[in-house]
Amino acid sequence: MATKQICLYRPYIMPPEELAAASKYFDMTPYPGQVPPNQTVLARYSVLPFSELVVGELAIVGSKLINSTEQHRYVADAMNWSAKGSCLERAGLTPWSRDNWYDLHEGQYIVKGKTNSQKSKWNKLMFCQSVADIPIVAGRLLDNEMIAQQGLIVRPYIPLETFDVGMNGQPVTYEYRTFWYRNPDDSDATPQMISKGFYWSSWLEYEEAANALWDIELPVVMERANEAASLIGPNVPFFVLDMARTKDGRWIVIEVNDAQQSALSCISAERFYRRISELLTNIIE
Repeated sequence: MATKQICLYRPYIMPPEELAAASKYFDMTPYPGQVPPNQTVLARYSVLPFSELVVGELAIVGSKLINSTEQHRYVADAMNWSAKGSCLERAGLTPWSRDNWYDLHEGQYIVKGKTNSQKSKWNKLMFCQSVADIPIVAGRLLDNEMIAQQGLIVRPYIPLETFDVGMNGQPVTYEYRTFWYRNPDDSDATPQMISKGFYWSSWLEYEEAANALWDIELPVVMERANEAASLIGPNVPFFVLDMARTKDGRWIVIEVNDAQQSALSCISAERFYRRISELLTNIIE
């Protein structure tokens, strides 16, 4: 029987059902010091906030994470891929981001951290009905230590196709989470979509309808997703694209995330870990 690959995880963050699925395909450890030599390591929920220390400890035995600290920093700062003139914004694949709110035209905006948002408190800590609301929401967000350390960005609010409205006015949108992977040793390799699923795991009553629309629109959404992945892939091997359908029928990238830290949403943990295990086995062999 082939030796399993290694997954470095954080026990109190990884859901038990995900841990059970991952354990079928990976040797699981929460301790970098237990990783064998010369491994490419799948990290899940285990890197932040001490990425440099984890990478350094693995390097002692010649092992490494799929995403380096520098690659994590690239994808974790939305200004790198969504600022005006950045790769996705320039291609028309995502709304622009700014790290200030001076001289903005009147309109609706969202405010968030460069990595994380407070989406669950939509009408207090994210959505701005007008420019005048931006400094109010920003001030509230700066009371959150994690968000304050990231720095804030402002983006124009793009109405998305919506199934429902949750607590605090949060729209439950037609949004999909997609995981992508390329060989970490080959920055020219084409990223592959390894898993996808409805974003809103707490709104499963809409999953069937979302899947049906995804299938109908598959050629369009995959053209957009592949284009976005081809622009992000050279900068980071293992990443997430959250794709959403706007009210006027366009597909856009809402977020790009480090796949080491991203929750699975409605994605099958069994299929996810089986696929990433196969890919890692191929690059090691």
